[in-house]
Amino acid sequence: MEASGASNPVQANFPHATVRHAPGLTLSTTEIELIALAFADSPQIFVEREFRSGYSGAVVLLASPGPGQAQVVIKLGPPGDLQREYDAYHKFVKKTAPQNTARLQREPIQSADGQLALLCYTFAGGDPRLPTRSLQAYYDSRGGHATAELLDRVFRVYGRHWWAINQPQKFVLSEYYDRLLPVQLQLKPADPDALTTQTLTAGQKFALFPYLSEFYQPSLFAF
Repeated sequence: MEASGASNPVQANFPHATVRHAPGLTLSTTEIELIALAFADSPQIFVEREFRSGYSGAVVLLASPGPGQAQVVIKLGPPGDLQREYDAYHKFVKKTAPQNTARLQREPIQSADGQLALLCYTFAGGDPRLPTRSLQAYYDSRGGHATAELLDRVFRVYGRHWWAINQPQKFVLSEYYDRLLPVQLQLKPADPDALTTQTLTAGQKFALFPYLSEFYQPSLFAF
């Protein structure tokens, strides 16, 4: 479905919501139905523009659910791909990402025929009055060097917050080593008067067995 005039946005009415989109955008009936279903609690949703997608081939849209509501990013693609993205977000991103980054809002929803799914993210593009472009479009217009500088600035800002949250796991050392790993060498205190002393030089080889042979694995222990 494509706009026929430059002044009037195209719209389609479904039981869930009214979906409208800007002139020049082409959305299939299935895509419009999914968007309407995803925003059933809004009286209408206006799709403002389409971002160029990356290698996944998914359709990425910028939309406004209604007056007074924040803009959102809608992603439409194969159900399997979006489910993996959803699972990876909750496993690796949700608990560590700074709050001022894009957040996944809900579980994927699928079309009636199971061929298309939808994900919805918060929009982290800053001032909505300013133009927003996808990274692919920025690369196409500015080239690789400018894109690398842009990514460097992004990760300088968000990277340090991300890794500041990502703390190593705390654990009791003995639970992992003294009890779980096999014994490689066992030492016991002895009376100094009962010991004989020898001077060793760098590179000199020596053997500990047979005295500790039952506790010593030569292939795994070295001085």
